[in-house]
Amino acid sequence: MYAYGVGVLSAYLKSCGHKVQVMYVPFSSWEEHLLGGKQAGEDQRLRISASAILQLTEDLQPDLIGFSVITNYFEHAAYLTRELKRAYPDTLIVWGGVHPTISPAECLQYADIVCVGEGERAFEELVGRLEKGQVYSDIPNLWVKEGGKIIQNEVRPYLEDLDRLPFQDIDFSTHYLLRPGGVVSMADDEIVYQFLPHFFGEGSIGYLTMGTRGCPYACSYCYNSALRRIYRGKGKALRQRSRENFIQELVQAKRRYPEINFVIITDEAFLAGKKPAWVKEFAREYKEKVGIPFYAVVSPEGITEEAIRYLVEAGMFFVQMGLQT
Repeated sequence: MYAYGVGVLSAYLKSCGHKVQVMYVPFSSWEEHLLGGKQAGEDQRLRISASAILQLTEDLQPDLIGFSVITNYFEHAAYLTRELKRAYPDTLIVWGGVHPTISPAECLQYADIVCVGEGERAFEELVGRLEKGQVYSDIPNLWVKEGGKIIQNEVRPYLEDLDRLPFQDIDFSTHYLLRPGGVVSMADDEIVYQFLPHFFGEGSIGYLTMGTRGCPYACSYCYNSALRRIYRGKGKALRQRSRENFIQELVQAKRRYPEINFVIITDEAFLAGKKPAWVKEFAREYKEKVGIPFYAVVSPEGITEEAIRYLVEAGMFFVQMGLQT
């Protein structure tokens, strides 16, 4: 269970005074966690999740429901949205994420609103206007169905200063998880630990985060090439949190969940644009203040022997590398 983008959205909305609940539906671990190891067909999986989501919706009575959608789970999101719309036709449903950004018109066959690109400011503006009963069809980044038509608003410029955003939401007391028997609150730390990433065996408990946004490349097979087109003239694609801000998040996460024993840095290309002095200082601070193993996503052009030496000394034990074109 990890959803960094949703975590940042939740934290941002909370920081603006809104009430937020998050529900995780772990499609990738159905048999183990939902059905006690039994095999299930796709229809059974979707019926189980739909029933649970409908019950939680009945309990919480939300004014707005959001789905974060990647292409792998497009059909799942479409099914669940249809079920929600059948039960709660007046509740607005908004989709965001990679797939809606690339294919917003397709997604509006199911959702009422689609967020294209970065969602923090657009989502907060949408929630704020709904609370005040104001028109929301002109909000940048949103595509909106209205009276049988689709209103397509431009994206606003990229958010440049990532340090302005709050750290991702790890107040799991407002989060829920689909498990065998239904939905459970994640206020219990043991449940949180159980569903944080275990990429290196059962004893591994990971914390996933990002220090940058965007990518220096625009490979044709990757969604970043589409983002370059969507955001042309709207600012730099690659943006970086300050070293201090990034380390502070990790320190807070480790303090809150002390059993975390490795960190996953999922930047598109962790070393891109970083000078040796930055890497050296990051490695020193990470080792001193965080001090647990980590792995990072890198690209070949960012790798130097010097940089890797600093990072390995700080605790990097694994890299994931994409061969760019």
